Amino acid sequence: MSKRILLVGLILGVIGLVLAGCMQLASLGVAPASVIVEGGDTVTFTATDHLGNPVTVTWNVASGPGSINSAGVYTAPTAVTAVTNATITASRVDRPAITASATVTIEPPINAALVDGLGDSFAGPPYDVASIRTSRTSTTLTVVITLATTPTIPPAGGVVGAGNLAGFICFDTDENAATGWPSANYFLCPCAPASPEFGVDYFIHLFSRNALGNYDIISTFTGLDVGDAVPSVTPTVLTLTIPLTDLGADDGITDMNSVLGDDVGPTDCIPDAVSAVVTGRSIEPKTIGIEGYPYYEFLLDLGITGEDWLQTDSFTL
Repeated sequence: MSKRILLVGLILGVIGLVLAGCMQLASLGVAPASVIVEGGDTVTFTATDHLGNPVTVTWNVASGPGSINSAGVYTAPTAVTAVTNATITASRVDRPAITASATVTIEPPINAALVDGLGDSFAGPPYDVASIRTSRTSTTLTVVITLATTPTIPPAGGVVGAGNLAGFICFDTDENAATGWPSANYFLCPCAPASPEFGVDYFIHLFSRNALGNYDIISTFTGLDVGDAVPSVTPTVLTLTIPLTDLGADDGITDMNSVLGDDVGPTDCIPDAVSAVVTGRSIEPKTIGIEGYPYYEFLLDLGITGEDWLQTDSFTL
């Protein structure tokens, strides 16, 4: 009797192991299980079994906006005005009843514009800025500068020459006026206020291009080149593409302003009131003197153009 019980138990145990193995082999996991994207972004999902082996599945958007193709690439809609969720479902081709899901949180892209009236250049007509517009994805901040005339920029590996666009674009990435340097606008714009308007954490200086043809991004925390802003020029427009990792892995929400001109000196501040908040958040004033100010020495160290950028006929430091 005990032998029969033992045999039956053994058989049932084997059957249980087989069933458990079948259930494991028929399992399904989806990665990433949850993800946050910007409107217009894409994200690739993968499906695996319990051992991490790829599994052939059918993908679909079970709920919410967006689309997903047969390769598992989900594309978020571009026209998103509020945070929206979508559910992605994968179904095994060999066992359609076995499914797994993932959640996508879609955030609206952050776009902003600093509109600057034409005809307000204060030191001649070479470069009069109409606007600086920004757009953000989950990985990139794009800055689009529109001018009254077509800009020329230095060659790859070169410095500014006659008539080339030059200047600074400043970012307060932590949106904290108590950290970083004052912006170049504070010292170079005729309409500058009595005290700096925000603390610059990173800036792009448009006085030279590196060997790759990009503009250097400088950190005010270290004073070092930390990345590249990739330029492209079309009639009257300079576009700079900046990886957010080069801005300290920032979220792309940043205060910004700019002063631009040519190889002789600055011609336009954007905006005229100096302070510019890309995200619409307020900026508190900060008081600091010019003595030992790093931008000042940086400009002087530029040699052929630095002195002119600090001393123009339009204003006096």
